[in-house]
Amino acid sequence: MDSSMQSRCTGRMVGAATWRFLIGGLVAVSTLLSAASGLWAHGEDEHGNAIINDHVSGDLRNIVRDLYGGDGITLSEESGFGHDAHFTAGSLEGLGNLNAALSSSLVLPSFNSVRSGFVLDLETGVPIRQSDTLGPLMAEDATTLGQGKLSLGFSYTRVDFDHFEGKRLSKQSLLLDHPDSNGDGVRAPFQPFPGGPTLDFELEQILIDIDIELEQDIFAIYGSVGLTPNWDIGIIVPIVRTRATAKAHARIIDPSPETPSPHFFDAGSDPSFSSTGGTKTGIGDVIIRTKYTLYRSEPVRPNDGGLDGLGPVPDLGLNGDGLPDGLDAPGADNDLVDLPPELRDVQPDPAQNVPDGLDALEDGFSWSDLMPDLAIGGQLVLPTGDHRNLLGTGKTRIAAVLIASKRFGKITPHINLGYEFVPNDHELNSVRYILGFDVALHDRVTLAADLLGRWEHSGDDIGDHQVDVAVGVKFNVWETVNLNMNVLVPVNKDEGLRADAIWSVGFDVTF
Repeated sequence: MDSSMQSRCTGRMVGAATWRFLIGGLVAVSTLLSAASGLWAHGEDEHGNAIINDHVSGDLRNIVRDLYGGDGITLSEESGFGHDAHFTAGSLEGLGNLNAALSSSLVLPSFNSVRSGFVLDLETGVPIRQSDTLGPLMAEDATTLGQGKLSLGFSYTRVDFDHFEGKRLSKQSLLLDHPDSNGDGVRAPFQPFPGGPTLDFELEQILIDIDIELEQDIFAIYGSVGLTPNWDIGIIVPIVRTRATAKAHARIIDPSPETPSPHFFDAGSDPSFSSTGGTKTGIGDVIIRTKYTLYRSEPVRPNDGGLDGLGPVPDLGLNGDGLPDGLDAPGADNDLVDLPPELRDVQPDPAQNVPDGLDALEDGFSWSDLMPDLAIGGQLVLPTGDHRNLLGTGKTRIAAVLIASKRFGKITPHINLGYEFVPNDHELNSVRYILGFDVALHDRVTLAADLLGRWEHSGDDIGDHQVDVAVGVKFNVWETVNLNMNVLVPVNKDEGLRADAIWSVGFDVTF
């Protein structure tokens, strides 16, 4: 077996071993989380006491609707005349509306870019440093991996939702009005018959204070492979643990406490306190991504290890004059006899003497130097997560994105502008955008920042335009192992279901 064939075999064996290692690790994490789900199902209160749910929802998405048995609040029957059911329909509707708004606001978090500073050559099994930086944070740049190159990674993301439409989840409330019992079209004191007593119970209300906890732990394995010099395809497989609880306290508001109220809680009614919830673990929505480079303005330089996916470039041995070795400046005595045939017709390339990055704005500058690299990307989100238990969205989502990036020395700004289409649910269609940069602070340290936005132009006025800022650092900690840490914070907390901060840590490795 010659050395090239042996290298290819070694590369394939390394790639297969890499996938087995990462998939095995993901299965192990899923098993541990599933085993621990029962321990997390009830949780503890702020005093360390176990929370015993009066109703454990079969579906976590219904934790609010399932309060008070899932059929509304029933009061005491002692007063008679049907007062026990006066708030049943209103409470059922109010809890159901809040539940629907919350569950529909849960969206996929933004995952890290699958591109890192290293790729694995599948043919040779040799890791290759791809660029000066260790890659962008949440966005994609126009760079592709290169044919036969592989990038793999793993990440953990913690999401602890804190706000809904600007109000803390722990301080949600519903105020229920009494129905119009006598049918006169107003809620006011009335006399049931001429000369009879004046009844004012229509003015009474029920206030329900609701404390909601919703958190997710997301473990994701992701990888990307270069199919051609300009075309990549990748996948993200998340394992999600969702814990959701709701605790409610209802009390009657009586504007005239000096008169007896027919509405009250007792041993025969629903209790004024109620709680529900649990923990579920399983696979989330699988994401398939692809990217194709349309235009690359920056030439690939010799000995760069295949920068930008074009593959290695032969070293032409250019000297300081921009001419091949062995050729002197014009007018000198040049001897072509000893040159290899492939170099005899090589002409001076002025671009070889133009410095990288912003220095190129000096001699020889043209507006084409500012033309960014361009790529198109696609994303398919498959509804593989159980949306009834908040492990997925329950929707197939298709997105297309235009990607632009430009390297200026050690700084690479980038812009992603795309559109996400949700079949059969046009209200969820959205414009997506990311603006940011990544900068190499050191050969082993890259700082990155992104501004992310999602605008549902035909939405229901709940979380229609969410804007976040993400800041992170990537460290090349050892050989081809990169450690990634970032935090995402909302710019507008009053839009939809939001966390004060979303923390992520992960690594990408080339074996």
